[in-house]
Amino acid sequence: MDTLGNEKGVAAGSVAEITEFGGWKAVNQEDGSAGKFAIAKVTDKGVFPVETMNILGSAATAYVGEQSFDRTSKYMLFLSEVRTQATKIKEAYDNSAWSDSDGTFGKHTSKAVKGYNGIEKTFKVYSSDKNTKVNLEFKTGFSGHLDHPDGSSRANYKVEVFSIDSNNSETKVYEATFDPSVAKDNDDMKITPAKDSTSRRQSFNIPKNNKEAALEEFAKDVYKPYATGGTFTAKNINLPAGASSYKVRISTADNGRLGLDYHSNYESYALPVTGLDFNIDQDTGAIAKDLLSRIYDKLKATESADTDGKTNETKAAYLAELENIKTLVTSTDVKKTVEYKEALEAILSKQLALKVDKTGLTDSKALLDGLVNEDPTPGKTQDTAAAYNATKQEAIKAIEAAKTVIDNENATVAQVREALAAVNTKKTALQQAKDGLIEAATVEEKAKLKSDADLLTKADETGKTPESIKAYNRKYEALKAQLEAAKTEAATVLAKADNASKAEVQAAQTKVDAAKAELTKAAELLVNKADKTELTQAKEALSTLATEADPTTGKTADSAKAYNDAKTAAQEAVKEAETVINDENVTPEKVTEALNKVNEKKAALEAAKQALVEAATTEEKAKLKADADSLVKADETGKTPESIKAYNRKYEALKAQLEAAKTEAATVLAKADNASKAEVQAAQTKVDAAKAELTKAAELLVNKADKTELTQAKEALSTLATEADPTTGKTADSAKAYNDAKTDAQEAIKTAETVINDENATPEQVTAALNKVNEKKTALQQAKDGLIEAATVEEKAKLKSDADLLTKADETGKTPDSIAVYERKYEELKAQLEETKAEADKVLAKGNNATKEEVKAAQEKVDAVKTELETAKNLLVEAATTEEKTKLKTDSDALKKADTTGKTADSIKAYEAEFEKLKAQLEEAKAEADKVLAKGNNATKEEVKAAQAKVDAAKTALDKAAESLKDLDRDAAKKEIADAAKKATDAIEASTSLTPEQKADEKAKVAKEAKDATDAIDNATTEEGINSAKENGKLAIEKEAAISAIKATKEAKLSEIDKNTSLSDDEKAASKAEVAKVAIEAVEAIQKAETQEAVNTAQSKGETAIKAVNPVGKEKALDAIQKAAEEKIAEIDKNAKLSAEEKAASKAEVAKAAIEAVEAIQKAETQEAVNAAQAKGEAAIKAVNPVGKEKALEAIQTTTEAKLAEIDKNTSLSAEEKAAAKAEVAKAAIEAVEAIQKAATQEAVDAAQTKGETAIKAVNPVGKEKALEAIQTTTEAKLAEIDKNTSLSAEEKAASKAEVAKAAIEAVEAIQKATTQEAVNAAQAKGEAAIKAVNPVGKEKALDAIQKVAEEKIAEIDKNDKLSSEEKAASKAEVAKVAIEAVEAIQKAATQEAVNEVQAKGETAIKAVNPVGKATAKAAIDKALAEKEKAIDARTDLTDAEKEVAKKSARAEAESAKKAIDNATDSEAVEKALRTFLYQIDQESLVYNRPTFNLEAYIQASITGVVKVERGKAITQADIISKLSLPENVTVISIDLPDTNTLGDKFAKVMLRLPDGTEVTVKVPVRVVASQNGDSKPETALPDYGRNNGATNTETKVDKAKLEGAIRQLDELIIQESTRLDAATALLAEAKAVFANAKASQAEVDAMVKRIEDFMAKVASSTNHATSANDQADQTPAVAPATTQVANASQTASAQANARTATKELPNTGTADSTVAMVAAVASALLGLGLAGRRRKEDEEA
Repeated sequence: MDTLGNEKGVAAGSVAEITEFGGWKAVNQEDGSAGKFAIAKVTDKGVFPVETMNILGSAATAYVGEQSFDRTSKYMLFLSEVRTQATKIKEAYDNSAWSDSDGTFGKHTSKAVKGYNGIEKTFKVYSSDKNTKVNLEFKTGFSGHLDHPDGSSRANYKVEVFSIDSNNSETKVYEATFDPSVAKDNDDMKITPAKDSTSRRQSFNIPKNNKEAALEEFAKDVYKPYATGGTFTAKNINLPAGASSYKVRISTADNGRLGLDYHSNYESYALPVTGLDFNIDQDTGAIAKDLLSRIYDKLKATESADTDGKTNETKAAYLAELENIKTLVTSTDVKKTVEYKEALEAILSKQLALKVDKTGLTDSKALLDGLVNEDPTPGKTQDTAAAYNATKQEAIKAIEAAKTVIDNENATVAQVREALAAVNTKKTALQQAKDGLIEAATVEEKAKLKSDADLLTKADETGKTPESIKAYNRKYEALKAQLEAAKTEAATVLAKADNASKAEVQAAQTKVDAAKAELTKAAELLVNKADKTELTQAKEALSTLATEADPTTGKTADSAKAYNDAKTAAQEAVKEAETVINDENVTPEKVTEALNKVNEKKAALEAAKQALVEAATTEEKAKLKADADSLVKADETGKTPESIKAYNRKYEALKAQLEAAKTEAATVLAKADNASKAEVQAAQTKVDAAKAELTKAAELLVNKADKTELTQAKEALSTLATEADPTTGKTADSAKAYNDAKTDAQEAIKTAETVINDENATPEQVTAALNKVNEKKTALQQAKDGLIEAATVEEKAKLKSDADLLTKADETGKTPDSIAVYERKYEELKAQLEETKAEADKVLAKGNNATKEEVKAAQEKVDAVKTELETAKNLLVEAATTEEKTKLKTDSDALKKADTTGKTADSIKAYEAEFEKLKAQLEEAKAEADKVLAKGNNATKEEVKAAQAKVDAAKTALDKAAESLKDLDRDAAKKEIADAAKKATDAIEASTSLTPEQKADEKAKVAKEAKDATDAIDNATTEEGINSAKENGKLAIEKEAAISAIKATKEAKLSEIDKNTSLSDDEKAASKAEVAKVAIEAVEAIQKAETQEAVNTAQSKGETAIKAVNPVGKEKALDAIQKAAEEKIAEIDKNAKLSAEEKAASKAEVAKAAIEAVEAIQKAETQEAVNAAQAKGEAAIKAVNPVGKEKALEAIQTTTEAKLAEIDKNTSLSAEEKAAAKAEVAKAAIEAVEAIQKAATQEAVDAAQTKGETAIKAVNPVGKEKALEAIQTTTEAKLAEIDKNTSLSAEEKAASKAEVAKAAIEAVEAIQKATTQEAVNAAQAKGEAAIKAVNPVGKEKALDAIQKVAEEKIAEIDKNDKLSSEEKAASKAEVAKVAIEAVEAIQKAATQEAVNEVQAKGETAIKAVNPVGKATAKAAIDKALAEKEKAIDARTDLTDAEKEVAKKSARAEAESAKKAIDNATDSEAVEKALRTFLYQIDQESLVYNRPTFNLEAYIQASITGVVKVERGKAITQADIISKLSLPENVTVISIDLPDTNTLGDKFAKVMLRLPDGTEVTVKVPVRVVASQNGDSKPETALPDYGRNNGATNTETKVDKAKLEGAIRQLDELIIQESTRLDAATALLAEAKAVFANAKASQAEVDAMVKRIEDFMAKVASSTNHATSANDQADQTPAVAPATTQVANASQTASAQANARTATKELPNTGTADSTVAMVAAVASALLGLGLAGRRRKEDEEA
């Protein structure tokens, strides 16, 4: 609008008069003179002129808030000017004179200036032959408004539309007036109201006659108008057919009321209109829709061809747009033309945008590029590389051709597909050539082959033994053929030079290697002649040794036998060596072997000689035996009980000593000739000591005992024990208890008999035997009384069966309520059920130990619960089924009164009476049914059945009552209806103008009326009703007959019109519409008729009117041309042999012929000319007949790609099998493409295509290699799994592997025999399943593990000398029990997990057997106590009273220790109690005047071993403290740790505080040793004397035991007295050397022992305290001389006796180190007491 406004030259902020604007013209005045309207332009500040605003009166008040119109443009049109004070000289529209008094201050009058009659514009109609709709829309507003008695007044608009025909005759078709401020929406218009401005100041006074100042004020925000007006939209403006144009006029509705004050001193303009925003157009939507529909049909017909081969993106966009078109043209709504136009432009744009899809070509080219750009020929044979490069060049050409097509923007689909086929063909060929490349052998491989082949020659036989040369030559001859074959194959392969493949060279190399290996193996037969010098010398030395004088005289038999055996073996070795020396063919290995044997036998003979032991004499052994045999109990016959008791007490105290002496004597004597002199002498010493003690004890015997009571008790017990077996039918446990008691009784009888028969039995023994007999008799009687009746097998079976039945009942089909009741009851019983079943299980678990009473009690509980459970089960009620309840509901609902319609009154009356009688029964039955059905799922089957019975009875009675109802007579009335219907039907059937369908329809209507009438008759309940229904029915039938006649006449006329081939469809439609109109009028008249006569009159009038319609055309010819063109295009589209391009060219030719024909028809002026143009056009269209090949090529390409994809997807094929199959497909495809390209006819193309597709599809390979690989992989995995299974033994693994191998071999054979892929796959699957099914369970290792743990535990128990024999036996039995249980569980286990679990459980159970030994400890206490009492009795410095006090104190200590042992729960507690006792009993507090006890010496002596630490590592104070055995109340003050950075023996100094507060320091030995990670500095520590020195004890038989003990004494002495005994170091070093020397003789060892004894004696005589050497003194006789010099004879004897008792008779209560330390401590303490006592005696003498 701004452009048009600028052309008018209007100044900013002003208004100008105009007569035209953008085609809109001012409406002329009545006299024909030109009219006018105004245009206003905004100021630079964006406000419209003062003249466009309501300025009120002389005060010049501007109402800015009242200005409301569109402000998007700089210009605004105004259709009227108001006559104001400023323009009062202008003529008003009504020629009235100016007057100030018009209105009351202008509140309702504002007149228009003459000449402003509005604007108008004429528009052309697009199609004059159709009714056309006009759209009209523009923006409205107002300049101001005035108050009016009827309300506020604004200028109103008037809109008019005129239809103009070809004769320029105008007809008004639309008129509307409206107030722009009032919203309205009706059939004529829609008004969006304009509103006042929202300015904060709605009015203000402006400078009078000063427009510029006023405009400045208007531009201020506070005054600036903002209202933007409203809109007007016309509705239902329809132009009649024949209109060639139409005119739109917009003007003022009332020129007398323009809404502006006429007193204004400014010009004023009203009725604003925005010229730019007029939307006035003809609605040609129907035409546009029809055209778009035709175009859509054509586009749809060519859709496949248009989109074929196009990119997915452009194709999708095109098809989406085509779908939008479809939505538009199939919609029942008619849109605006612009929508159809935009849709057409969009579809054509998308059609042009369709791009040929080159993605496949681009992707295939990229893949081929990738193949071409790689060079796989290096290292391949020359021939295969040349073939590959030639194929590669062809591929490069295909790539270049493809690139040309890709770069060509105008490339066709055919060109793309042709290029794609070529690329794929070349890609396949190149891949095949690549797959066909053969790995060439390397220069090194060929050189090695040649070198190794050249080495296949005979070996050098120089210097070999004759026999080996002969053996070698025989082997060489056997290998000759293999050697020649290997060399020949190597030569053949090497002759191929660069074409020799790696596989060929490797195969030849394998043969050469095999031959070479055989040749090398043969060469191993050659044996070098051996050097025998050293063997000869060794043989002579051994011979000399074996022939020396016999050294065995006076030696033990075993040592002599060992020597003689060694001598015999040596002589055999000499003979064997001589044989070897004399053998010319002997090998060096044989010589070495003989030499080693000679040296070995020499060493053995020397060792046997050294090991000869001095034997005891016959006299010595005889004396030992006689003395040992005399160690028997004295005869107690006739002795008093007290003397026997005293003697037995003493004898018991000596018993261990006696047994030890006799045992040692027996052991030594059992060796017979092997008993050594030293052993016999040692045993004699012990026997002598024991004999002296036994003689002394015998002096205590005095008395004898009575056995009468014992004899009687024994007889009574014997009688009880020999009675008939009472255990039959009793429980296993009670029977066992009885038998055990019986066995004990029999043992007691035997014991009693022994005592009775023993003349030496004491009264105590008799009493003990009597007590035992009585005890066992009581026990046997109790066991007999305690025999329990066992349950029978049948009783236990019944109990189990009944207990198993204690389960929850099946609730299926039961009512929810009964289920709920049952569930509650079951929950109440649940605990009882579980308890009862548990009790039954518990009783049954006892097996044979289950008693009859127990089973009976459990059975009673089961029976009780079973009864309860059955009672609960009876609570479940069978629920009614859905079908039963549905039937009940249906039958109950049917219990209602019968329909009496159409029945006679009498029968109805009778029925009603009967119904009343049944009413109560009916209600009762229904009520019962409702009550039951109301229960829903809780309705029981019985309840429904009972209710159903009542309903059935009521229904039977009701049906019987209904039989009394009688029907009315309706047949006569129905016959009249039938006759009338037949007459009407016959008339319809006789019509020749109605189609069979129409006849059928009309007859159906007659039939419907007849049926309705018949139904009405049937529904009538009275005679009057029947007659009325009959008459109404006959009239309705007559009306239908008349309407059918009208329709027949109408159809005849329509047929006549249809047969007029000169008429167009529109012409026919118009004629048919007229026929339809008069036909409708006739039908309406017939339908309104109320009598037969009126029906006949309406029918006659209608038929006449229809026959009077008689009409004349071109359009059918145009349709024929359209049809011919569409058919031809469809024919082209259906031609599957044509490509898209061929189709497009053919369609263009068709379109050209069709356009020419249409133009000829449109120009023709006669029907003949139209017909001729139509015929010519149809012939031209039909003459278009094209041909094509490209789809055949595409089909070959598609089939090829599908087959290649099928091969690629075939996971059953190996890479080689796929490559071969693809090559076959490529060959068939190339042959087919070439045949199609050469074909000259369509038949030839089709034949080539079919042949090619058949050949491609026939390629169906079968893959076996991957199946064989899968079997191999599965087999290897399973074998590896078996190997890794550490739970299997070797035998179990072997068996499992054999099973796997069998399954694998069977699978491979099946695969190799298979002829189809399905058979291969089945064989593979079956094989893999069979292999995987091999899952062995290993048990042997688990059984071995249990056996091992059990043996280790039993060995541990056997070694535990803290246990008594009974304790050991019990523990072993427990171990055996859990071991047997574990073995049984393992054997029963079905899975490896179960085996492992049972094994772990069994091992844990075995290891958990850890008995605590108490009996041995108590025995040790008794022995120590006896020794103590003996020592006290031997004291000469004590009175008898003092001795008794001391002994009582010792006994109290013993009792306290035993109680502590009884309360002990582990070995440590037992050991602690024993240690404490041994410590306490050796304290002199037991006697008066005890000497001073050297606690420091005791603690130093009690150190338990050496702390060992690797060099450079730290030691802790805890390590040091662990070696101390501190008495109570002795505390550690500080510990000074030594440096560990240097190797050797060191000390940690520990400062202690004694109970009396004295502080002393002791030294704990620390040994720094080399680190485990390879410390090279030698260790200077002592050897571990706890181990056996193999070199000394097993090979040479030298006895180093004394030397070892002596070294330990010396070592401990050095540790304790390091500051004063430096001289001992050298001696210790020499002793270690002798001990470590494997070749040291017995003489050297004995000499070293003597030197140590002498040194220890010297040291002992110069020191004031004992050392830990006393420990070894007691254990090793070698140091006895040293101890004899320490104190006086009596003190020494006491100390030695105590030490000997502690070391030799106490049990092992800890580790070897701790035991040695304890003994050392005891010895040290005793020695200290002895020395202290001597010092006290010396002091007294002084």
